[in-house]
Amino acid sequence: MTETALRRYHHGSRWGQVLLVLFASLVFLLMILPALLVIAMSFSDTEILRFPPRGLSLRHYRTFFEDKNWFRPAILSLRYAFLSTVVKIVLGTMASLALVRGRFRGKRIVNLILLSPMMIPPIVIAVAAYAVYVKLRLVGTTLGVVMAHTVLGTPMVILVITAVLYRFDTNLELAAMNLGANRLATFWRVTLPLIRTGIMIAAIFSFLDSFNELIVTNFIIGTRNLTLPVQIYTGLRYTLSPVIAAISALMIVMTLLGLLLLAVLSRRQ
Repeated sequence: MTETALRRYHHGSRWGQVLLVLFASLVFLLMILPALLVIAMSFSDTEILRFPPRGLSLRHYRTFFEDKNWFRPAILSLRYAFLSTVVKIVLGTMASLALVRGRFRGKRIVNLILLSPMMIPPIVIAVAAYAVYVKLRLVGTTLGVVMAHTVLGTPMVILVITAVLYRFDTNLELAAMNLGANRLATFWRVTLPLIRTGIMIAAIFSFLDSFNELIVTNFIIGTRNLTLPVQIYTGLRYTLSPVIAAISALMIVMTLLGLLLLAVLSRRQ
């Protein structure tokens, strides 16, 4: 290739990179613009959603924390998310260890079954869960919500922890067992500390997913003890209160903090 052709190639490559950056920036702007508009409207001093806001006020944030119709669902969402995350981490870690270290027939089929909730549309799971919960009288109960969130979120935990285990040096476990440690002691003293960051990443993903879950929860939550996403959905059907914008802004900030923590943990891992 001649010098002139090389110069043209590098010149065209630079223009291609510039166009790619501009296109990616445009897509990112279009994705983040609705969130920015919601945050801006949350500071409005009017009783309806309005953009641009006529004046700035924190009244709707204060209403969220003072009105039990909004704050109580937020506490319930945090409780459901915490409880289901604990269950998902325990079950997901055990399943990941079995899938990575275990040797048994039908392991691929078991893996497919465990990951199947990610492949089935949530509305199908919601209808099926409601049909079963009605017979078991679990509609509107904490146990029912935690069970549903566990089924939905465990596949994500399995994927994350399985990826960490595949990168794990099994020679460390063999060395511990050669020094007299049994399997439980090896897991507790060697394996768990080394995959702890991966478990924390899975826990953050799981918590955010459970806290924001709407479709399945809307079917099985009943008419009392609504979670925050369900309460927001119900509120949007009848009113366009700026309180919803304030709550959405808080949820966006919480999600961004979770993603920031994920980035830190991923870099550490």
